[in-house]
Order: sequence, then structure tokens, then C-alpha cells
Amino acid sequence: MHKRIYALDVPWAQHLEGSYVSREQLRRVDPSGSPYPFLDNGASELVSANHCNTAVVRWLIREHGVVLAGPEPRSLIDPVSEDQLRREARARIDEYAAWALEPTEAKPMSRWK
Repeated sequence: MHKRIYALDVPWAQHLEGSYVSREQLRRVDPSGSPYPFLDNGASELVSANHCNTAVVRWLIREHGVVLAGPEPRSLIDPVSEDQLRREARARIDEYAAWALEPTEAKPMSRWK
């Protein structure tokens, strides 16, 4: 399915990104950071990654998610505390800094990086 979407002749088709996660797994922060099936921006195949299994992703979705269809994010995700966000940031800052320097296939869609 992802390869077929990627091959479409529309600009956004090569820039989808996200993880496949069950409602149960999404509910609360997972301190182990277990990997989920993940589609990276600019990729056409799923890989196993913990990219989206973070407190900050849950906080962003819960507090600022835009619902196109389905339930409100607040009904799916427990609140994420400031302390959880701080602990995660401290633990992962070196990883984030290294990731920001990695080359990407996403071209101009990754200028924010």
C-alpha cells in the first residue's frame, strides 16, 4: 500500500509520515520506547522505529492534534506531565542533536529539521 501511494503523481504522496500503534499503546507514555511500524517522510516502506513512541509526540497529539475524522485526541491519550516531558528531553537531547544532522531524502519538506 505505501509503495502504491508513494508512486502517485502528487507532491504529498512522497511525504507521508507516521506510526502504526494500537489504542492501548497510545494511551500513556511508554518509558521503554518500544518500536512501532513507522513510515518516514520520503520513504515508501515501513521500518521498526521508536520515532513516534515519545512523551512529546503524545503531548503534541493530545494538546494540538487536528481531528479530520474520529475521536478527539484527549479521549485517546492520557495527560502528559511537564515532568515527563523534561525527563524525556534530558534523556534524549544527544539523540535529537545527532538526528538533526543526518541527511534526508525528503529534500525541501525537511527544512524545519
